[in-house]
Amino acid sequence: MQSWSGGYVADVEYTGGYHSELSPSLLHAAALLNGFEPAPLPEKYTYCELGCGAGHTLCVLAATNPQAEFYGVDFLPGHVVAGRQLAEDGGLANVHFIENSFQELAEDPPADLPQFDVIALHGVYSWVSEENRRAIARFIRSHLKTGGVAYVSYNCLPGWTLGIPLQRMLLEFSRLHHGRSDFRIRHAFDLVNRLAQTDASIIRDNPSFKMIKNHADRDMFNYLAHEYINEHWHPMYFADVAAELADAKVRFVASAGLVENFQDLTVTEEQAAILDEIEDPILRETVRDYCYIKKFRRDIFVRGARKLSRGRQEELLRRVRLCLVVPGDKVSRTVKVPKGDATLGERAYVPMFEALADGPREVGELLQIPAVRDDTDVQAPEAVGMLAGSGQVVITPPKHQLADNTAVQRLNRAIAERSWYHDTRVREALAAPQLGAGLSTDIVERLLYLALTTGVAAEPEPLASFVIEPVLARGEDFMEDGEPIKDDEKRRTHVIEKMNEFLTLRLPIWKRLEIM
Repeated sequence: MQSWSGGYVADVEYTGGYHSELSPSLLHAAALLNGFEPAPLPEKYTYCELGCGAGHTLCVLAATNPQAEFYGVDFLPGHVVAGRQLAEDGGLANVHFIENSFQELAEDPPADLPQFDVIALHGVYSWVSEENRRAIARFIRSHLKTGGVAYVSYNCLPGWTLGIPLQRMLLEFSRLHHGRSDFRIRHAFDLVNRLAQTDASIIRDNPSFKMIKNHADRDMFNYLAHEYINEHWHPMYFADVAAELADAKVRFVASAGLVENFQDLTVTEEQAAILDEIEDPILRETVRDYCYIKKFRRDIFVRGARKLSRGRQEELLRRVRLCLVVPGDKVSRTVKVPKGDATLGERAYVPMFEALADGPREVGELLQIPAVRDDTDVQAPEAVGMLAGSGQVVITPPKHQLADNTAVQRLNRAIAERSWYHDTRVREALAAPQLGAGLSTDIVERLLYLALTTGVAAEPEPLASFVIEPVLARGEDFMEDGEPIKDDEKRRTHVIEKMNEFLTLRLPIWKRLEIM
């Protein structure tokens, strides 16, 4: 392990991907949803991602919000090079990458670094040392604007309790081997897997082992190295994170997992009665994590958060703009929540989904639909939380902030071209101007974008021919019922069916979102 890395896996790159929670529009709406008002996000805002990896999320946000300035910080040179290359290939002038550790950034930041409206870090907080976490807090304190938003996600306790002994075993086994981290975690997993087959119940019956094995079976050892063999791997209680970030003068306001902000969707009535007896909000939030299994927190903090009256909350949430990202006839009124499944009421939500199928709408517009206004008591907090929390609707910037369609085409082309030879197992996003963010896609969808923008006819047969070759060339295959399709004719028939589905259902959405 390199001495400069401070115990962090630095010899292989992280797999990356797109993280929708980093959208500024979502972060602000989530705070409002939970009754807090950050400073209004200015049109020309500034945004910083700490531990930005290869910069995929940052570049998508920069392309779809060209009026804002984006900064990404990562201490791995390979990540910074990849981010800069993607930004250059995408023709982005409003995104900047800095190679710095958190300590370097806190102690000696670049002279031209601005104050930020948003500072975000995804996942890394529970992978770095206490010294680095203190540096993060110092940087937030010195560079987050008053009223600004800080987003911090991390592996949390007590949800990770069963996974701790498994991670420790992977870490110790990885130390038995020399060489790159992906090589060491591969051998560590092999030993753990063999132990599981000897009826070692703490491994065999461990839900974390099933998750690790799934990634190992897909040969995702770069991902597993970063996830499990950092020297400072350290799941944290919410109360401890809140205490550390108190030094940054920020206050917890909400979860970026929108449905988690509704107590009745996360705990039972009996649990809620106990929580209501706890006056300390930090302790109450910590205790809530004991009520259901939660392994990852997505916390939003605000510097100078103001508590909203119910009337002010309703007024601001009515201005939130929503966009449907699934076909109208494929909408589901069943929403997964921590307590299980919640069903959206037909009288209110069917008309709202129908209106969204015609185009983006502000929440206030949806609530004025006669069938909604006259026949239901749905108010703005519920409408925002349940529609966006369903995963079928995205919170977007105000209409005047949306990027021109042409601003994102170069970036999407660069992302799609990389799909020809980059990791196929990671879902990445294509930039969507109507969302002010990205729409998550798989490898086949990105190859289809490349096909359609390079002159391949929008017909099932030629599109199938285009995507089959690069997938097979990787030594991979198309799957049916969880098994690879080995017969050439069956494979082609299967892929043609998928192309028909894409052309009928997915492509119209792409055009509506101005992805292409």
